[in-house]
Amino acid sequence: MGYTFLPFVLMAGLAIFPLTLVENIVMACVLLLAQALAGYLSCATLNWPSFAGGFWLLILIAGVTALASLSQLAFMIALVRQAIRDPLTGVFSRGSGQEILQLQWDTARRHDIGLAVAFIDLDHFKSINDTFGHEAGDLVLRDCSRHMLASLRSTDTLLRWGGEEFVVIMPDTDLEQARLALSRMIRNGLGVRPDGSTLTASIGLAERCADFAENPRDLLELADQRMYLAKTTGRNRLCAEAAGVPQPELPAS
Repeated sequence: MGYTFLPFVLMAGLAIFPLTLVENIVMACVLLLAQALAGYLSCATLNWPSFAGGFWLLILIAGVTALASLSQLAFMIALVRQAIRDPLTGVFSRGSGQEILQLQWDTARRHDIGLAVAFIDLDHFKSINDTFGHEAGDLVLRDCSRHMLASLRSTDTLLRWGGEEFVVIMPDTDLEQARLALSRMIRNGLGVRPDGSTLTASIGLAERCADFAENPRDLLELADQRMYLAKTTGRNRLCAEAAGVPQPELPAS
């Protein structure tokens, strides 16, 4: 008697797993075919009205199970996305970015190729929040992220490091190539401030081979230091040299 309920228990049990629609359809078809085969083998003694009602109930359970599984899958995807992506801008977050940098560093060391890292700080961003409000600041950050992504290569990675700070990881790129890519990004524009003026940034750039970095943390710290140097020497400029070297202003967008 217990075997009669086995297909229903198995079908309902699928609801606890986060399955795709195709996986749900395949699993449901297997159980429905098994139920149909069992009915066919015992057709001589089968109570057909009862069997038809049970088969219809199994189909309904399969539909409910599919909805539950898809909901769980969507929830898991949302959790994973929230963990690796910045919820405001949609670019990679700081936590996932550190892992990406480590992976790119290992690849660059293994193949002895370049790896450039740019630290970007939007100029006078606090005044946007103070004057126009945080919602306006959030809009500027989202717009700026879209502009930067549109100018970067598909192999480059953009991270939101925190607040108005971003990091760009550029694999297989030497210092001069990275400088040209960032200058092109600035020429294409980072967006506009709420008052209509051009949004600018202070950028620090470091490269694994040119700067003889020992590890990814040192590379990132060097880019961060040069970003602060760019800020203290007038903002709206890219710094890829040591302190004391004049830093040229970035080209106007």
